[in-house]
Amino acid sequence: MQHSGANLRFLVLLFVSVLLINVDTHTRALAPVRAVLGIAVAPLQSLALLPRRAGEWVSLRAMSEPELLDRLDELEDERLRLSAELQRAESLEAENRRLRELLSASRRGLDRVMLAEIEDISFEPSVQSVLINKGIAHQVYEGQPVLDAHGVMGQVVRTSYLKSAVSLVTDPGQTVPVMVERNGLRALTTGGGSLDRLDVPYLDRNTDIRRGDVLVTSGMGGRFPYGYPVARVLEVTVDVNEPFLRIVAEPVARLGYSREVLLVWPGEPPEPVDLPAPPEDHGTAGAKPAETGDAAGSETTVAPAGGDEAAGAAAGEGADADRQ
Repeated sequence: MQHSGANLRFLVLLFVSVLLINVDTHTRALAPVRAVLGIAVAPLQSLALLPRRAGEWVSLRAMSEPELLDRLDELEDERLRLSAELQRAESLEAENRRLRELLSASRRGLDRVMLAEIEDISFEPSVQSVLINKGIAHQVYEGQPVLDAHGVMGQVVRTSYLKSAVSLVTDPGQTVPVMVERNGLRALTTGGGSLDRLDVPYLDRNTDIRRGDVLVTSGMGGRFPYGYPVARVLEVTVDVNEPFLRIVAEPVARLGYSREVLLVWPGEPPEPVDLPAPPEDHGTAGAKPAETGDAAGSETTVAPAGGDEAAGAAAGEGADADRQ
């Protein structure tokens, strides 16, 4: 009888233990009980750790001075190593943040982009340019627009197989077709020779432009894609003795700080549009016969917008043919 009673108590305690374990695992009903038991058990835990702490204390006091100095040197080396790793981690975090900003900038449009790094800068006072680590081998071409995470930086002016020179928008020889984002007013920006200055010339005194206006690429000329930020207007001055406004703007790109840049391949121009042939005039009095062999019904195409350069080249070829 006593043996069977002990077995029954064991089974009851086992059942209660399993039940409490499941309740504690799947619910928070026993959290207050566990907190109270933790307070009660804390002195016992400290007492159990006492021999270990006493041994460490005795071991530390038993170390000789040379051993202590060696230990100090090891700890100092470890501190320097961890400090260097922390600095490296901060640098990687900053680089990661810049790359995320560049990725965000690349999603503004549907243009194809490529990441490049600035390797060198020009120290000539009259030249605003940088050298990047992409070239002809990466399909980079002269005149290609270059951006950073904030806006337009400039365009490629020279290429080699693996490197390219980029002229910044602040270079005195650079002109960018822009428009005022607020009202669509078209204008130009020209480099002022300083990393924080752009001029906006040739705007009449009655032009609707004001301080704080954002200038974005207009897409005119077909070189810079439409809609990328270029500058922000800082100052608009009216001089009654001058026909034009004096406008000073600052680039939105971080020209003196950016390390990574984006090379942009603007989207393909629209396909030429086939216009219908003019209707034939049957039996009209006074109709003149065609003077050339270009029959009606020959295909006519419209040049895509932004093709001023192509049109100029075509006109030059036609003039050469006439002279021949």
